[in-house]
Amino acid sequence: MSAPRSRQRLGLHQIVPSPDSVAGHTTIESIIAIHGLGTESPRTWEFKRSEGRVVNWLADEDMLPATVPEARIFTYDWNANYFQDAPHWMVPFERNEGFVGREDVLRLLLDRISPSANKDACQRTVIQGLGGIGKTQIALEVAFRLRDADPSCSVFWMTFHWRSDKRQRICSRRGSRRLDT
Repeated sequence: MSAPRSRQRLGLHQIVPSPDSVAGHTTIESIIAIHGLGTESPRTWEFKRSEGRVVNWLADEDMLPATVPEARIFTYDWNANYFQDAPHWMVPFERNEGFVGREDVLRLLLDRISPSANKDACQRTVIQGLGGIGKTQIALEVAFRLRDADPSCSVFWMTFHWRSDKRQRICSRRGSRRLDT
């Protein structure tokens, strides 16, 4: 399987005049065209006309070369898809360097949500329990260990405040009954 064009020809490339026919060409200026994110040369510089003809405004002699005949025209190709498959890391806290223990809980969570557990599914996990028992610290350590073990793994941290949001709504629907959460 051949590599995508942008990966085959990275760098500076002379388009006009053709590198093979520079003899007799008087150059006054040079133009370097650099494509944007998510694209590559020559696709960026091409337009398909209604009759089907593809026009390259950098290379076709009736386009830019006609406007600036004494210019050398180059393209600079780079990997514009660099971040396309980059992992996402949305964790709002730093790692707790003083975290110790809880290896049994960590192992249970890591075995369940590791990307190798199920490559075809997103592993959503909820950790719940009484306040102050270390849920956040465990979740943080799991997130950082996942990233350490597999840098291509994406982690999205979501916090839900049951006490202030859901509990109030649930209690208001239930009248004066007390609900323990």
